[in-house]
Formats: sequence, C-alpha cells, structure tokens
Amino acid sequence: MSAIDKTRSKFSIVTVCFNNLDEVIETYRSIQDQSEKYFEWILVDGSQSDAIKSWFIGIEEKSSFPAQLISEKDAGVYDGMNKGLSIAAGDYITFLNSGDSFYSEEVLARVRDAAASKPMLIYGDAVELYPDGDEQLKVARHWSKCDQGMFAHHQSMFYLREAVKNYRYELTYKVAADYQLTCQLISEPGFLAQYIPYAICKFSVGGLSFQANIRGRREALCVRLLTLEQPMHKAIFVYALQWAAFLLKTKMPVFYKLLRYKRSSYG
Repeated sequence: MSAIDKTRSKFSIVTVCFNNLDEVIETYRSIQDQSEKYFEWILVDGSQSDAIKSWFIGIEEKSSFPAQLISEKDAGVYDGMNKGLSIAAGDYITFLNSGDSFYSEEVLARVRDAAASKPMLIYGDAVELYPDGDEQLKVARHWSKCDQGMFAHHQSMFYLREAVKNYRYELTYKVAADYQLTCQLISEPGFLAQYIPYAICKFSVGGLSFQANIRGRREALCVRLLTLEQPMHKAIFVYALQWAAFLLKTKMPVFYKLLRYKRSSYG
C-alpha cells in the first residue's frame, strides 16, 4: 500500500476493524462524502482479511485522499488504535471505527474551523442508533466533568496530534482505555478544549463498551482514582450514580431517553 502524504493532511481518521468488510465500507462512504478533503485515512485490520485487502487496493486507486492499510494481528481494538496513532500525520486525530460514520458531510469542515485556535481537544455531540431504528441525539457535557465519566463519545473527539503524539491507549484497560487517555490529556498543564454544538458521529448502541458495561464502570473507577487522583469517596459516589443511570436505562428506557437525550436543533 502507498504511504500517506504527510504534507496534505489536516486530519487523520483512524478506523479499526476485524474481518467486517460491510461495516468498513459503510464507514468509508461516510469519510469519502466529507466536503473537507484535507485528510488521511488509516485502516487497521487485525484479522488480516484477504477480502479487506482486495477491496482496499481497489478504492485506494480511486480515492481523492491518501489512505493506508495496516493488516496484521493485534491485541484488540485499542492496540489497533495505537498502531494508527503511531503513524498519524494530520494535525488532529480522530477514531471512527468500522460501522461508525460521520453525522453529515460537513463534520470535518466544522472541526476545521474550530481548529484555528489549536485547542488540544475538539469534541461535539453524537447521534446514538438503537437496534429498533430509534435515533437519539446525545449532547456532550463540558469537558470539566470528566471526573464524572466520559463527557462525549470517543468517536466525536479530535485530538491535537502534537499533544498526544507520545500517548498510547493503555492495553490493561479493555473497555475504558479511551477514557483513560482523554483524562490523561485533560490533566496536562494548560489544557484547552473546544466544544462544537453539532453532532460529529453516528454511533450504534450495543458496541464493546455497552456490552461490557460492568467491566467498563470498574475500569472507569480505576481511571478516576489513578489518572485523575480523585478522592476515594467521590470516585465511589460517581460509580454508584453511574450504576443508577445504567439501571434506569435498562429498566426504564423511555424515561431515560426523556432525561438524557435532546431533539436535534441543527438538522
């Protein structure tokens, strides 16, 4: 595969997959439709799928943006993200995994405008897609509430490469490594972030973090204690609140949606 042209990439979009070509194609189409074309795409396939290799060769010749495929065994999704992070050349890096998509064609253009002041993190809202076809707008919280949990979907975040170039996702966390890396960045002196009041991504509810909810909440507790150095009593209180929210979401989903989601005001 041809190497990425490092001179023309404002954004690095990293997609991790595992033998799921249909979902890769869905994500690729979302990326291809962006009005902002100043980006690179890094596809990391831990399954070494021949079908994905063949498809990628075909689209690589036609794409208007540089693309690179890493096809080799990895230790899971976060290991794949680390591989993408290690070769990313764009000013900002985002992780849009297979099956996920950008909310609209204007996402990168909006992020480009927000990047003018070089914040260390740019983030926005997300649209959650339920198996029954229901779509809900999940508005991001302010980044300062990171001690209460992940304030926005990982797929709706753009990290300044210069700020995270020496970071890696901690593989001891199987579910909350994205939360740990984000909290690590927020803990840096002089941290600056920019919120965009617009949906960045579409995210299917039922992925890794949703299915592994119990482990995820335990890992998030460890992040608050070890990375944020949150007092034990506060960390446990947040843990209890998150469990209450989870029970509400599973036992009374209609009521939860009324409390947590908002109707889109930007189309």
